[in-house]
Amino acid sequence: YLVNCRQPDGSWSNFLMEGHYSNAFDSHDSCGRLVLAFAVASRLLWPELSNQAPMLMAMVRPRIEALSELRSQAYALLGLAHGHRDLLPAEERQRLISRLSQALLQSYWQHHSHGWYWFEDSFFYCNGILPQSLFASYGITGDPSHLRTATEALDFLNGILFRNPYLTIIGNHGWYPREGEPALFDQQPVDAASACFANLEAWRITGKAEYLDLARRSAAWFYGDNIHGLSMVDPESGGCYDALTEDGVNANQGAESLLALLLTAQAMKRVDLV
Repeated sequence: YLVNCRQPDGSWSNFLMEGHYSNAFDSHDSCGRLVLAFAVASRLLWPELSNQAPMLMAMVRPRIEALSELRSQAYALLGLAHGHRDLLPAEERQRLISRLSQALLQSYWQHHSHGWYWFEDSFFYCNGILPQSLFASYGITGDPSHLRTATEALDFLNGILFRNPYLTIIGNHGWYPREGEPALFDQQPVDAASACFANLEAWRITGKAEYLDLARRSAAWFYGDNIHGLSMVDPESGGCYDALTEDGVNANQGAESLLALLLTAQAMKRVDLV
Protein backbone atom coordinates (compact mmCIF):
# COMPACT_ATOMS: atom_id res chain seq x y z
CA TYR A 1 0.00 0.00 0.00
CA LEU A 2 2.75 2.46 0.96
CA VAL A 3 4.75 1.65 -2.17
CA ASN A 4 1.69 2.37 -4.29
CA CYS A 5 0.79 5.64 -2.59
CA ARG A 6 4.15 7.30 -3.22
CA GLN A 7 3.71 10.05 -5.81
CA PRO A 8 6.18 11.14 -8.54
CA ASP A 9 6.95 14.37 -6.66
CA GLY A 10 8.10 12.39 -3.61
CA SER A 11 4.98 12.94 -1.51
CA TRP A 12 3.13 10.06 0.14
CA SER A 13 -0.58 10.44 -0.51
CA ASN A 14 -1.95 7.89 1.89
CA PHE A 15 -5.65 8.71 1.45
CA LEU A 16 -7.18 6.40 -1.15
CA MET A 17 -10.47 7.71 -2.53
CA GLU A 18 -12.31 6.24 -5.51
CA GLY A 19 -9.19 4.50 -6.72
CA HIS A 20 -6.98 7.59 -6.52
CA TYR A 21 -4.50 8.73 -3.89
CA SER A 22 -5.22 12.25 -2.70
CA ASN A 23 -2.29 14.44 -1.63
CA ALA A 24 -4.63 16.71 0.33
CA PHE A 25 -3.89 14.59 3.40
CA ASP A 26 -0.10 14.36 3.06
CA SER A 27 0.47 15.54 6.65
CA HIS A 28 3.62 15.71 8.75
CA ASP A 29 2.16 13.07 11.05
CA SER A 30 1.68 10.65 8.18
CA CYS A 31 5.31 11.17 7.19
CA GLY A 32 6.50 10.46 10.73
CA ARG A 33 4.39 7.33 10.80
CA LEU A 34 5.91 6.26 7.48
CA VAL A 35 9.31 6.24 9.12
CA LEU A 36 7.90 4.22 12.02
CA ALA A 37 6.21 1.76 9.65
CA PHE A 38 9.39 1.19 7.65
CA ALA A 39 11.34 0.73 10.89
CA VAL A 40 8.91 -1.96 12.06
CA ALA A 41 9.10 -3.63 8.65
CA SER A 42 12.91 -3.66 8.81
CA ARG A 43 12.84 -5.94 11.86
CA LEU A 44 10.27 -8.43 10.61
CA LEU A 45 11.20 -12.02 9.86
CA TRP A 46 9.29 -11.59 6.60
CA PRO A 47 11.69 -10.94 3.71
CA GLU A 48 8.98 -9.61 1.38
CA LEU A 49 8.64 -6.65 3.74
CA SER A 50 11.98 -6.36 5.51
CA ASN A 51 13.94 -6.36 2.26
CA GLN A 52 11.98 -3.35 1.01
CA ALA A 53 12.43 -1.29 4.19
CA PRO A 54 15.87 0.26 3.41
CA MET A 55 14.74 1.30 -0.08
CA LEU A 56 11.55 2.86 1.29
CA MET A 57 13.43 4.61 4.08
CA ALA A 58 15.84 6.08 1.53
CA MET A 59 12.83 7.50 -0.31
CA VAL A 60 11.30 9.14 2.74
CA ARG A 61 14.57 10.19 4.39
CA PRO A 62 14.78 13.66 2.74
CA ARG A 63 11.37 14.51 4.15
CA ILE A 64 12.51 13.74 7.72
CA GLU A 65 14.63 16.89 7.58
CA ALA A 66 11.53 18.99 6.92
CA LEU A 67 9.43 17.67 9.81
CA SER A 68 8.53 20.55 12.09
CA GLU A 69 5.56 19.30 14.12
CA LEU A 70 6.33 17.64 17.43
CA ARG A 71 4.36 14.44 16.97
CA SER A 72 5.70 13.86 13.48
CA GLN A 73 9.24 14.31 14.81
CA ALA A 74 8.49 11.93 17.67
CA TYR A 75 7.10 9.21 15.36
CA ALA A 76 10.17 9.47 13.16
CA LEU A 77 12.51 9.45 16.17
CA LEU A 78 10.83 6.34 17.57
CA GLY A 79 11.18 4.61 14.22
CA LEU A 80 14.85 5.49 13.82
CA ALA A 81 15.57 4.30 17.36
CA HIS A 82 13.86 0.94 16.87
CA GLY A 83 14.65 0.21 13.23
CA HIS A 84 17.20 -2.38 12.15
CA ARG A 85 20.76 -1.10 12.23
CA ASP A 86 21.01 -1.51 8.44
CA LEU A 87 17.93 0.63 7.80
CA LEU A 88 20.18 3.67 7.33
CA PRO A 89 23.95 4.23 7.36
CA ALA A 90 25.06 4.44 11.00
CA GLU A 91 26.27 8.06 10.86
CA GLU A 92 23.11 9.21 9.13
CA ARG A 93 20.93 7.44 11.66
CA GLN A 94 22.80 8.99 14.57
CA ARG A 95 22.59 12.44 13.02
CA LEU A 96 18.84 12.23 12.49
CA ILE A 97 18.25 10.83 15.98
CA SER A 98 20.25 13.72 17.42
CA ARG A 99 18.38 16.31 15.34
CA LEU A 100 14.92 15.01 16.19
CA SER A 101 15.60 14.47 19.88
CA GLN A 102 17.05 17.97 20.18
CA ALA A 103 13.89 19.41 18.60
CA LEU A 104 11.78 17.68 21.26
CA LEU A 105 14.10 18.72 24.08
CA GLN A 106 14.10 22.32 22.85
CA SER A 107 10.30 22.42 22.86
CA TYR A 108 10.25 20.97 26.37
CA TRP A 109 12.75 23.55 27.66
CA GLN A 110 10.69 26.35 26.11
CA HIS A 111 7.34 25.27 27.54
CA HIS A 112 7.84 23.48 30.83
CA SER A 113 7.84 25.20 34.21
CA HIS A 114 7.14 24.38 37.82
CA GLY A 115 3.87 22.46 37.85
CA TRP A 116 3.76 22.05 34.06
CA TYR A 117 6.20 19.43 32.82
CA TRP A 118 5.26 19.22 29.18
CA PHE A 119 6.41 19.97 25.62
CA GLU A 120 3.56 22.32 24.71
CA ASP A 121 1.12 24.73 26.33
CA SER A 122 -1.71 22.23 25.87
CA PHE A 123 -2.26 18.49 25.72
CA PHE A 124 -3.74 17.22 22.48
CA TYR A 125 -3.91 13.73 20.92
CA CYS A 126 -1.51 10.79 21.23
CA ASN A 127 0.43 12.63 23.93
CA GLY A 128 2.38 9.54 24.96
CA ILE A 129 4.42 9.50 21.75
CA LEU A 130 6.43 12.54 22.93
CA PRO A 131 8.04 11.03 26.05
CA GLN A 132 8.03 7.57 24.45
CA SER A 133 10.30 8.73 21.63
CA LEU A 134 12.79 10.21 24.09
CA PHE A 135 12.89 6.99 26.11
CA ALA A 136 13.65 5.20 22.84
CA SER A 137 16.35 7.68 21.84
CA TYR A 138 17.95 7.29 25.27
CA GLY A 139 18.20 3.58 24.53
CA ILE A 140 20.41 4.48 21.56
CA THR A 141 22.32 7.55 22.73
CA GLY A 142 22.56 7.02 26.49
CA ASP A 143 22.14 10.79 26.85
CA PRO A 144 20.88 11.41 30.40
CA SER A 145 18.93 14.51 29.32
CA HIS A 146 16.73 12.27 27.15
CA LEU A 147 15.96 9.98 30.06
CA ARG A 148 15.41 12.82 32.52
CA THR A 149 13.02 14.69 30.23
CA ALA A 150 11.15 11.56 29.17
CA THR A 151 10.66 10.48 32.79
CA GLU A 152 9.58 13.90 34.01
CA ALA A 153 7.10 14.36 31.15
CA LEU A 154 5.63 10.86 31.29
CA ASP A 155 5.19 11.00 35.05
CA PHE A 156 3.35 14.31 34.64
CA LEU A 157 1.16 12.86 31.88
CA ASN A 158 0.42 9.74 33.91
CA GLY A 159 -0.62 11.89 36.85
CA ILE A 160 -3.29 13.43 34.63
CA LEU A 161 -4.42 10.26 32.87
CA PHE A 162 -4.60 8.12 36.01
CA ARG A 163 -6.12 10.62 38.42
CA ASN A 164 -8.93 8.06 38.75
CA PRO A 165 -8.45 4.33 39.37
CA TYR A 166 -8.90 3.84 35.61
CA LEU A 167 -7.40 5.57 32.57
CA THR A 168 -9.15 8.89 31.94
CA ILE A 169 -8.16 10.06 28.47
CA ILE A 170 -7.98 13.78 27.69
CA GLY A 171 -11.03 14.43 25.51
CA ASN A 172 -10.91 16.10 22.11
CA HIS A 173 -13.73 18.52 23.01
CA GLY A 174 -11.38 21.09 24.47
CA TRP A 175 -8.25 19.03 25.17
CA TYR A 176 -6.28 20.35 28.19
CA PRO A 177 -4.89 23.90 27.93
CA ARG A 178 -2.32 25.01 30.43
CA GLU A 179 -4.65 27.28 32.37
CA GLY A 180 -7.70 25.03 32.02
CA GLU A 181 -8.95 21.59 32.96
CA PRO A 182 -8.74 18.29 31.07
CA ALA A 183 -11.76 17.71 28.84
CA LEU A 184 -13.54 14.46 29.66
CA PHE A 185 -14.96 13.71 26.20
CA ASP A 186 -14.64 12.43 23.59
CA GLN A 187 -12.07 9.85 24.64
CA GLN A 188 -10.46 8.12 21.66
CA PRO A 189 -8.84 4.68 21.35
CA VAL A 190 -5.65 6.05 19.80
CA ASP A 191 -4.96 7.86 23.07
CA ALA A 192 -5.36 4.71 25.14
CA ALA A 193 -2.93 2.98 22.80
CA SER A 194 -0.49 5.88 23.05
CA ALA A 195 -0.56 5.76 26.86
CA CYS A 196 0.04 2.02 26.77
CA PHE A 197 2.98 2.25 24.37
CA ALA A 198 4.65 5.10 26.27
CA ASN A 199 4.52 3.22 29.55
CA LEU A 200 5.77 0.02 27.94
CA GLU A 201 8.73 1.97 26.52
CA ALA A 202 9.45 3.44 29.95
CA TRP A 203 9.28 -0.01 31.52
CA ARG A 204 11.59 -1.42 28.84
CA ILE A 205 14.18 1.29 29.48
CA THR A 206 13.94 1.67 33.26
CA GLY A 207 12.67 -1.71 34.40
CA LYS A 208 10.26 -0.02 36.81
CA ALA A 209 7.20 -2.20 37.42
CA GLU A 210 4.95 0.83 37.94
CA TYR A 211 5.15 1.61 34.22
CA LEU A 212 4.15 -1.92 33.28
CA ASP A 213 1.17 -1.64 35.62
CA LEU A 214 0.10 1.61 33.94
CA ALA A 215 0.47 0.00 30.51
CA ARG A 216 -1.86 -2.79 31.63
CA ARG A 217 -4.35 -0.25 32.97
CA SER A 218 -4.21 1.61 29.65
CA ALA A 219 -5.00 -1.59 27.75
CA ALA A 220 -7.85 -2.34 30.17
CA TRP A 221 -9.57 0.87 29.02
CA PHE A 222 -10.63 -0.94 25.85
CA TYR A 223 -12.40 -3.66 27.82
CA GLY A 224 -14.48 -1.51 30.15
CA ASP A 225 -12.05 -0.18 32.75
CA ASN A 226 -12.98 3.39 31.90
CA ILE A 227 -15.19 6.30 32.96
CA HIS A 228 -18.42 4.60 31.78
CA GLY A 229 -17.50 1.01 32.53
CA LEU A 230 -18.26 0.17 28.89
CA SER A 231 -16.28 -2.12 26.62
CA MET A 232 -15.02 -0.50 23.43
CA VAL A 233 -14.96 -3.87 21.65
CA ASP A 234 -17.92 -4.97 19.55
CA PRO A 235 -18.26 -8.69 20.39
CA GLU A 236 -19.99 -9.43 17.07
CA SER A 237 -17.64 -7.73 14.63
CA GLY A 238 -14.48 -7.73 16.74
CA GLY A 239 -14.18 -4.05 15.88
CA CYS A 240 -13.48 -1.14 18.18
CA TYR A 241 -15.87 1.74 18.77
CA ASP A 242 -14.51 5.14 17.80
CA ALA A 243 -14.88 6.97 21.11
CA LEU A 244 -16.28 7.20 24.58
CA THR A 245 -18.72 10.09 24.51
CA GLU A 246 -20.64 11.84 27.25
CA ASP A 247 -23.62 9.62 26.45
CA GLY A 248 -21.80 6.29 26.04
CA VAL A 249 -19.95 5.06 22.96
CA ASN A 250 -19.67 6.31 19.40
CA ALA A 251 -20.85 3.16 17.62
CA ASN A 252 -18.83 3.88 14.45
CA GLN A 253 -15.93 1.46 14.04
CA GLY A 254 -13.13 3.04 12.05
CA ALA A 255 -9.80 1.59 10.97
CA GLU A 256 -7.84 3.89 13.29
CA SER A 257 -9.72 2.60 16.33
CA LEU A 258 -9.40 -1.03 15.28
CA LEU A 259 -5.66 -0.65 14.75
CA ALA A 260 -5.32 0.99 18.17
CA LEU A 261 -7.05 -1.99 19.75
CA LEU A 262 -5.08 -4.63 17.83
CA LEU A 263 -1.69 -3.00 18.31
CA THR A 264 -2.30 -2.55 22.03
CA ALA A 265 -3.40 -6.17 22.39
CA GLN A 266 -0.36 -7.33 20.44
CA ALA A 267 2.00 -5.24 22.56
CA MET A 268 0.56 -6.61 25.79
CA LYS A 269 0.65 -10.16 24.46
CA ARG A 270 4.39 -9.79 23.82
CA VAL A 271 4.83 -8.62 27.40
CA ASP A 272 2.94 -11.64 28.71
CA LEU A 273 5.23 -13.92 26.74
CA VAL A 274 8.39 -12.45 28.31
